[in-house]
Amino acid sequence: MTNEVMRSVFSLGELFDTIDWVCERCHARYVSILRFKKAKATMPKKPSKKKQGTPERLMQFGFAYAPPLIIGAAVSNKVFDTLESGGKTIEQVSKTTGASQRGLRAVMNALVGLKLLKKNRHEKYSLTPESEAFLISGKPGTLAGFFAMASTHLVPDWLHLNEAVRTGTPPVALNQEATGPEFFSVLVENIIPMSYPAAMVLGQSLGLANARKPVCVLDVAAGSGIWGIGLAQQSPLVRVTAQDWPEMIPITRRITQKFGVADRFTYVEGDVLKANFGTDYDIATLGHILHTEGEDRSRKLLKKVFGW
Repeated sequence: MTNEVMRSVFSLGELFDTIDWVCERCHARYVSILRFKKAKATMPKKPSKKKQGTPERLMQFGFAYAPPLIIGAAVSNKVFDTLESGGKTIEQVSKTTGASQRGLRAVMNALVGLKLLKKNRHEKYSLTPESEAFLISGKPGTLAGFFAMASTHLVPDWLHLNEAVRTGTPPVALNQEATGPEFFSVLVENIIPMSYPAAMVLGQSLGLANARKPVCVLDVAAGSGIWGIGLAQQSPLVRVTAQDWPEMIPITRRITQKFGVADRFTYVEGDVLKANFGTDYDIATLGHILHTEGEDRSRKLLKKVFGW
């Protein structure tokens, strides 16, 4: 209350009587709290009950396979691409894509639950900022291709995990030229968005933009060439030698042209342990390679590249 309000409601004597009354009550409450705390401190403690676990996390793990497959199905059926121009109903998306209304309804409602689509009261579906940025095919940084290949190139190999654990060997030797190119020719371009930011940060950390003389880079098992590309973009003085299987080199060439650095790339064909890399490199990159090579081949490769 302001002073004016107090004066209009209470006489001076009434005001002090009220303050005394409030203070007495506060004092009584304070003493009561102290006594309660003291009494509580002397009370015997009840044995704490063991917190019971719930299956919630395990249930989440149990269905963790579903989101990548749902997103992949939507990408393969052009759902995100179709919605790029604006919100549409199931019927409109079906007409554009040729996919069934029943299938689209199931997948698109699931995407609403995953917060990758929005649905309004008129039953129109639209993109979220996340899906618009990363799930439209053809956009820089898109992950559409990665999810599209989940059911064809990623999940099938994981289905052999029981056997791999039992035998200690992979179901398919992807580090061999007889089997590797078929898998990696699809993979390498679709994982560019994962590697490119890291390649750019590497180049910045090495200070390549300040290079005063030519910098020679060896990109081992280059694939898309994105690690060498990220370094080459830092300075026109960076020159890259990209090594990979003969079946992969045309992919590397195409992508270096796409990024505008093809004129500073040369190529070496062959297996990582057999190819002649050459010498006098300033930097060597091995991006996502050792985990497919096994311990023995990895040690040999590191020794070949770095002399370890």
